[in-house]
Amino acid sequence: MHRFQLWPVSLVLVAFGCVPTLPPADVVIRNGTIYTANDPQPLIEAVAVTDGRIVFVGSDAEAAEYVGPGTRVIDLAGNTAVPGFIDSHYHLSGVGNEPRGLERPR
Repeated sequence: MHRFQLWPVSLVLVAFGCVPTLPPADVVIRNGTIYTANDPQPLIEAVAVTDGRIVFVGSDAEAAEYVGPGTRVIDLAGNTAVPGFIDSHYHLSGVGNEPRGLERPR
């Protein structure tokens, strides 16, 4: 091969070598509807989390870039995830009968 025939191959190799890769996330939640409580982007398909911080929100296809060998992938199977929703499960009569400001006896 002559030198002038190798430059396209060299260009491709350099281009692919220069593409930054994303570090894998610790957890990726995908394949469902995720409510963000963020007005500009209230519903997403996937979220990626690293070191307890959200590093990505968006589509399932884009989230695939954050999945690595050690990533825990949570498949919502079409279900919905809502952040910060905790069911404290109080019974009104029980709460009303508790003394205020005192610890409950164990």
